[in-house]
Amino acid sequence: MIPSKWTTLLTELKLPDYPHKDVKWTDCLVVNSVATIPAGLRASEYPKPNRGCNLILLGRKGVPQYFVKVRPAWDQRLIRATGIRERLCNDPILREVVPWTKGLRNREVTIQASKMVPGHTFDRIMPNNADRWRESVNDILRVTSLLTKRSVALLPDLSVGGGGIDVANAAVENLEYLATLGFPRRHLDSLEAVLRSAGTLPSIPQHGDLWPSNIVRYRRRWWLLDYEDFGQIRVPLYDMYHLLRSCMVQQTRRAEALQGPVWVEMLSSANAAAATGREIIGYAARELSLEPRQVLGTLGYYLSDIAVRIRRRGNPQAIYGPFLEDLVSFCYDNQSFLDSWAVW
Repeated sequence: MIPSKWTTLLTELKLPDYPHKDVKWTDCLVVNSVATIPAGLRASEYPKPNRGCNLILLGRKGVPQYFVKVRPAWDQRLIRATGIRERLCNDPILREVVPWTKGLRNREVTIQASKMVPGHTFDRIMPNNADRWRESVNDILRVTSLLTKRSVALLPDLSVGGGGIDVANAAVENLEYLATLGFPRRHLDSLEAVLRSAGTLPSIPQHGDLWPSNIVRYRRRWWLLDYEDFGQIRVPLYDMYHLLRSCMVQQTRRAEALQGPVWVEMLSSANAAAATGREIIGYAARELSLEPRQVLGTLGYYLSDIAVRIRRRGNPQAIYGPFLEDLVSFCYDNQSFLDSWAVW
């Protein structure tokens, strides 16, 4: 049974189009639960990230209507993400990109409710045809670009845009963490040189978790989900790399029923997906007037940052291992990748 305090908070949100005056626990379906939320504990006392649960709030005839995240009251990631989504979804331009969202909290929990988008996630409908795949990815990247550009004006208090960003400085903490894992010194030196060579680039807020499961196609539009990391990364091309990596790895597994080769090596291969990926990277780089050394620096930043993020979340080696393999391969001979792409 869902605690009455939770359903009271949901009722106070006054959810648009919800068919009942009060939210009932019988209309709440628990879809994911990571430990309980006991009262009175401080953040440092919780051993698990994302402690809490996710709910689906059912509307008429049991049709899913809202997706609800329930977390401890101190969960600053969800509080921040909710504030971002509330402002973005009320923008006339972005209301068909960011689902309607609102949140509340009491002394025990913070709740985020967002309208469910009844379409299909991109991982379920990703085209096999290279031309159709390129068209879909470019459409998604255009929507993402619109989102980030609007966010600079809509979220000034979060300081998500403007100015420049020194790529090497942005990666300092990641390099320090990799060193604690025993990452080879020669690879760290190679990576640091690539990052320094990139210099200072335009600061562009990134979605931060742009992969196929966070992208929904509905009514001929692309909707973007999950904003916990939004704006925390400012290095350009990050979202593009993450989307390309996720798509290409999924396509390889689909075709070969295997984990597949290292992604950065896949980019240098002769198959159609790799050629399309290089074409997308080259186009994006030219749009930002980036030189090859700067593109190499943004790629190095992405590979190091995503590997560290996945590892820090406590994922098993089977999950974070491929990301570290990508980084090792990049550090081993990064210049050859750039030379082989020939997209500038």
